[in-house]
Amino acid sequence: MDRVGPMVGALRAVALPRRSPALRRGALLGALLVLSGCTGLAMDMEQHAADSAPDASYRAVAIGHLRSTFKDYPSFTGVEISEARWVHSMNGWGWLACAHFQDQGHRRTYAMLIRDKAVVASRFAVQTDACDAVAFSPAEQPTGTVPPPPGTGLSPLY
Repeated sequence: MDRVGPMVGALRAVALPRRSPALRRGALLGALLVLSGCTGLAMDMEQHAADSAPDASYRAVAIGHLRSTFKDYPSFTGVEISEARWVHSMNGWGWLACAHFQDQGHRRTYAMLIRDKAVVASRFAVQTDACDAVAFSPAEQPTGTVPPPPGTGLSPLY
């Protein structure tokens, strides 16, 4: 006596039709065509990144964005901008630049997605931005300003 439940027995009784080899080949060919289109898209984006280096003005764009975003930007010390990286985000492809700065004694890291000489998205950096894995260099002085020679400024009022 078979101790299999009534549902399993009913499933065994139903025979699935065998698919023809031509149908299998057609499905495989269709899947390969679709997947080859996806790789072409990824290769195009990598090629675009290799062909077009970030615009040299991305550092000025990043500093300008920090100035307009943070009202207390003049009090920041140690502002550094990272090298730009070609990334894909929720806003599409663009150059990601990170900024380190000291704000009231705390080190902050800010990420900016730059496209066409404009910041299209920005936020305080999160782990997925990988800002800690890139090299930083000090932000340059704005054009037309010269820092005072050492020892000529006023001493601090402590």
